[in-house]
Amino acid sequence: MNDKQFYMAQPEWQKVLPALREFHIPPCANSNVQTIYFFTVESTRIVELPGIPDSCLDIVFYLDGPLTNSFVIPSPKERMLFTFAEVGRYVGIRLKPCHHVKQFALSQAELNDQMRWLVLESAPFLSLLWERLIGETMDAAIIAHILAEPIFQQAPLSPQQLLIEQMTSMIYTSNGNITLKQLEQQFCYSARYVRMLFQQHIGMSPKQFMQITQLQHLVNEMKHAPLKTKDILATYPYYDESHFYKMFKKYMNMTPQAYAMLI
Repeated sequence: MNDKQFYMAQPEWQKVLPALREFHIPPCANSNVQTIYFFTVESTRIVELPGIPDSCLDIVFYLDGPLTNSFVIPSPKERMLFTFAEVGRYVGIRLKPCHHVKQFALSQAELNDQMRWLVLESAPFLSLLWERLIGETMDAAIIAHILAEPIFQQAPLSPQQLLIEQMTSMIYTSNGNITLKQLEQQFCYSARYVRMLFQQHIGMSPKQFMQITQLQHLVNEMKHAPLKTKDILATYPYYDESHFYKMFKKYMNMTPQAYAMLI
């Protein structure tokens, strides 16, 4: 499985929002936007969306009210609930972990330090896009506006940006089952430089990014078929069953068996 086929995901959302509509964007169509999704909050309930670490950055626009109800949501450090209380339509834009949208008022590391940010305080440049979206009612028209937005278009990559693209691609291809030492050897850069690169462009260490990639692949497999611990230990770089349970609970706050019941 490579990075062109695998999309970082939130596997619990479909059960919480049966009418959720997700559209994965092929890399050839847009190199910054990974997924565009739509959901509605009805008048009868508040929606609590469970978010798990995915290394991505989500922009969630509220389309039936003021921009003050729109948010920028970084990858959570552990599974948590995101509450949406305003009745109406929402559209979400999930940016790739190594996206190259640089107009944010904060660095990626700074964005990652908070559960979510108001669009107006972290990404005021998005207000013009929001104004174009609120008048649309069809998914296809909204998607077309987003993909045509110049800020999401691929600009020529700097040598650093190209390098982080190549490193993350290698991590995706391995399902996260790779070491920092292997990255050093493959790209001929020191561990210190690789850590700096990940912190600058993704806002986390390469080790954490690898662990989250492993987690994403693992829960995707869990969603489609029951997994035995012995098979997990044979596929993923956990030392033993205790280490696997410890790492899973670190990010998910529950055991794998408990999480399998949710998806």
